[in-house]
Amino acid sequence: MGASKLDLQIKEDRLTAEGSYEVPSLNVLASALMGWKGILQPSGVTRNLIRYEGVITGLAVKCRVTIESNDKAISSKTLLTSLTSGAESKETLMVISDDLREIRVYEKEAAEGQRFYLLKRVGQ
Repeated sequence: MGASKLDLQIKEDRLTAEGSYEVPSLNVLASALMGWKGILQPSGVTRNLIRYEGVITGLAVKCRVTIESNDKAISSKTLLTSLTSGAESKETLMVISDDLREIRVYEKEAAEGQRFYLLKRVGQ
């Protein structure tokens, strides 16, 4: 997955961030993992849309993250992969750095499915 852009809006105590990222399609992943050549035609990449919505308290944001792919809302086990379908979004906690250049994200799920990642501000 390459770098992605998020458009961030803050209105009163509400945060909304929307963006997209690309992941290899399942055919490409299956071909690579199984060592198949020519059996499955690579269909390129899938563009996923991601949306964070939450309430700001100090430098923290309690929010929900929703990932959409192919015009269908999906819940994913991680930001990097979107293999599980469903209509639920995921609880997320964001902690914003003092200089406002980084956001540390914690996606809450079952103990084995917890994910931490970093969003960085680019430019300015």
